[in-house]
Amino acid sequence: LIAPESRALVAGNDRKRLAGEEESSHFIFKGLRKDGTVIDIETYGSRAEIDGKPAIIGTLLDITEKLSRENRQREMEERARAESALRQTHKLEALGRLAGGIAHDFNNLLTAILGYTELLLATRSQTDPDRADLEEIQKALGVSFEEAERIKIGGRRGEASQDVVPREVEDAMRSVNEAV
Repeated sequence: LIAPESRALVAGNDRKRLAGEEESSHFIFKGLRKDGTVIDIETYGSRAEIDGKPAIIGTLLDITEKLSRENRQREMEERARAESALRQTHKLEALGRLAGGIAHDFNNLLTAILGYTELLLATRSQTDPDRADLEEIQKALGVSFEEAERIKIGGRRGEASQDVVPREVEDAMRSVNEAV
């Protein structure tokens, strides 16, 4: 009835009850069916006296199917969590690629703006009143290039998140708009 790996556990619990150290007990152990199949057994036992001698009265329940169902349910829940985490990872990877693509396109636009700004600066004298504004545009473009690079790096590393990308793109756009 008791599987070898559970014999010490059952014997220890029985000894405690028979010695009067515990009045009742509840535990699970591995048992054996007649055909040798290992099963899970839940036991509830109490100390009693029969003909003036200590005895144990108890109930044994085969809970193998119950534990099997619980294990299957737990495995299904773990699998669902893993699949959800994998889907989230794929979403973040896609978002990172999107951010990198947007940053690349944004970089191309900034390059064109910078080129025209430098052409205008080349045609202005040091005393031209527009020169200071053009130099501010040039500085803002430098910051925007750095922001675009940060977005591209984050996209390659998969660090982009739904909060980060729009905020950084928005900050870079604001810098350009303020300069223009």
